[in-house]
Amino acid sequence: MQYLQETTYCPLTESNMNWTWVSVSISLNSGEKVEVCVEAKDILSYSTANFSFDHPSTLLPAREDLGDGLFQTMLASTSGSVIIVQEYIGMEPCSLIDLMVHEVTKEEAEYGYRITESPATKRLVDGNILNGKQVNSVYRGDEWSRHVLCHRVRDAGLLVMIQTNNIATAADKEMIELFWRSFRVTIR
Repeated sequence: MQYLQETTYCPLTESNMNWTWVSVSISLNSGEKVEVCVEAKDILSYSTANFSFDHPSTLLPAREDLGDGLFQTMLASTSGSVIIVQEYIGMEPCSLIDLMVHEVTKEEAEYGYRITESPATKRLVDGNILNGKQVNSVYRGDEWSRHVLCHRVRDAGLLVMIQTNNIATAADKEMIELFWRSFRVTIR
């Protein structure tokens, strides 16, 4: 059986503007073609025991257990925009902000990028406040902006890094805006 030969988009109706319709043509072993129209939500929700956020259905978060009570969730676009949420259990991560900033900018610093840092704060829709740094790196028209922020509770917390560049697409910007509009902290 051949699974996906061609994909076309089914027309949207006004009552279903939050859904994307995809038509898939499948060829069976008998040679018969079957057309299937599938609907998918434009926005999906992702959650763990410690946080949740919404994201475009075209991108899927990846979660990894890094061991010793550290979990990392990442959502990335092909143009370099990245959202990383690290969960720390048994350790408060706010002391790691400078280390994270150093790790994500060290090659740029060695190459000659001009790097500036400033304090940053983000109030979430759930009322929680994240504190940390905004870091900008610039070299000959190449610009990167990163926010490295944390939320702490006793012996645990979240470290969040948002990265964009000057070639970020409108979809990338919407991904990050959607994240901030929906990010909720549930770690206690």
